[in-house]
Amino acid sequence: MLQTTILAVEYNGGVVIGADSRTTTGSYVANRVTDKLTPVTKTIYCCRSGSAADTQAVADIVKYNLGIHKYVAANIIPGINLL
Repeated sequence: MLQTTILAVEYNGGVVIGADSRTTTGSYVANRVTDKLTPVTKTIYCCRSGSAADTQAVADIVKYNLGIHKYVAANIIPGINLL
C-alpha cells in the first residue's frame, strides 16, 4: 500500500516543508504530479493527505475565513466582532 509523505523541518530562519507528489488509488498510482502543499496565505500552507476533494475543501474554507478575519481584525468591516 502506498501512502502520503509530508515533512516539515524547523531551523533558525523558518520552516521548510515538503511532500511527495503521487496520488494513489489503492496500489495504483493515478497521478505522479499532484501538489499536496496548498498555500493558504503568504506564510501559511496546508499540507494535504487523504481524500483530495475533502482536503481541498478544508484548505479553501480556511483560506476564506482567514481572509474575512483579516478585514474584521483591521476593523474594515464595522459591526462585526470576533469571538
